[in-house]
Amino acid sequence: MSKKVTLPRRYLSYSAWNLWKSNKDAFRSKYYEGIEQPTSEEMIFGKKIAGYLEKNDPSLAHVPRYSVPEFRIEVEIQGVPMLGFLDSFDPVQAKFKEMKTGRVHWDRVRVAKHGQLPLYMALIRAKFGFYHPYTELVWLETARKKSVEVFGGMEMEGDRGEIYLTGNVETFKRRIAKWELRLIEKEVRAVAEEVSEDYAQWQNSINIKATG
Repeated sequence: MSKKVTLPRRYLSYSAWNLWKSNKDAFRSKYYEGIEQPTSEEMIFGKKIAGYLEKNDPSLAHVPRYSVPEFRIEVEIQGVPMLGFLDSFDPVQAKFKEMKTGRVHWDRVRVAKHGQLPLYMALIRAKFGFYHPYTELVWLETARKKSVEVFGGMEMEGDRGEIYLTGNVETFKRRIAKWELRLIEKEVRAVAEEVSEDYAQWQNSINIKATG
């Protein structure tokens, strides 16, 4: 039986898992100390669009999706409590679509490297006992309106205007192999054990400071 892990929150999410792998200091700051990371305009805009999709806003009727928006899935993988929110979910076939906004172009290579897709597929398999091997990432391209800025009395075009959807929507199909699911499950366990050990050390240091 796997050793029980102790997490700063009662579960791991994709964002937490990814942050630990990419920037451990930022992870400790956010999840140990409760210091939220700066939120960019692009992230705020993405959340707004996600809300529109969840409410089936008619302005986004052209965006392909399944019957269930923002599906919450909470399950254990390798003894690790996990939480995810599937942007668009088909409960009959256990299929999902991941929605992304942004100016940086998505392509097949970038989609193939995106760890969120196999992780969410692993959550589905753990929750329902089966899954559809294909998933889709849907990219809603964004841009910024040009703004007029004055420098030294001269008007110049800037790129600090309002963010908007260009109307360009691209869908990328991705097949998730069984070996990828096994690999991602091992990674989940490995990250959880690293976090658990690191968190215990951090708590001990806090207790020593408090009693010292």
